[in-house]
Amino acid sequence: MAMNQNNTEYYPLILFPYELEQALKAEPQIEEPLKPDLPTDPISGVLFIVFMGMFVFFSFKILYNEDSKIYILGMVLLMVWFVNSRFSLKKADEAYKRDMEAYKEKLKEHKKRLQEITNVGYVKKYRQEEIKKILKKAQSPIFHKEVIKFGNQELSADIFKKRGASEEFFKKYLKTFFGDKIFINVAMGYFVGARSYEPDFAFIDEASNLHIDIEIDEEYSIIDNKPIHYIGIDTKRDSYFISNLWIVIRFAEKQVLEQPESCCKEIAKVIDFLISDSSYLEKLSRYDDVKPTKRWTYEEALQAIKDKERDKRKYLL
Repeated sequence: MAMNQNNTEYYPLILFPYELEQALKAEPQIEEPLKPDLPTDPISGVLFIVFMGMFVFFSFKILYNEDSKIYILGMVLLMVWFVNSRFSLKKADEAYKRDMEAYKEKLKEHKKRLQEITNVGYVKKYRQEEIKKILKKAQSPIFHKEVIKFGNQELSADIFKKRGASEEFFKKYLKTFFGDKIFINVAMGYFVGARSYEPDFAFIDEASNLHIDIEIDEEYSIIDNKPIHYIGIDTKRDSYFISNLWIVIRFAEKQVLEQPESCCKEIAKVIDFLISDSSYLEKLSRYDDVKPTKRWTYEEALQAIKDKERDKRKYLL
């Protein structure tokens, strides 16, 4: 199954860490056997010309020189070198033939192995193993208690944001379909003098160490009527979760209120896709896929405030 996590213009927005994206398209690799080098003749090219020149020279001197002993010695040494080079070349040829036979056998094994590792089932299993390795490195959140000790500081319950009506609405569905894998009392990154990052919801599977940040995006805040979650505003936050090897899934509030089961189905797809756990997806298979909703710009969020778009959805709560 393929996940379309790259379309950033529409909700649901699904963001994977770079390491996971690489693992999802990883191909098994095996090293191809090296072909033996063809042996070279020690007497070839320029050396052959030199050899023939020396042979003619010594032959001439031996025939036409009375004191030819030194030239005869030179001729003997030249011939010894020649015979030795022929013997060395013969040994190199024999070794080459043996190496080529071994190479052909290795090449047969390589091709056979290549067919095995390019099999769809093998590639899927290989990628799953790569995904497992990456998920094991995901940073676990801090679980909220009445008081959390952080260094010399004590952080109380007020560090966690108040939950909106749409979050409370969606929580019932998440708990129904994902049970105790859904957490609302977690936080990531306690920064001195600044707020931590708290997911709207976190799906955490301890066995695989899969962590999913589940967010509900509204066009504006009901409290102060200011645009929120417009394109680009949450990039830093999303990057923090992704850098800690979390998956981020963002839904529009409209989707959560109108298609809560379909949103849960989208989460189940991601779970099945990454850790091959289809149990959640099986429970949600009878529901339609979530309908895409276009993400908004700052200007479009301002228009949504004027049109009171969120008020129009209150009847769904």
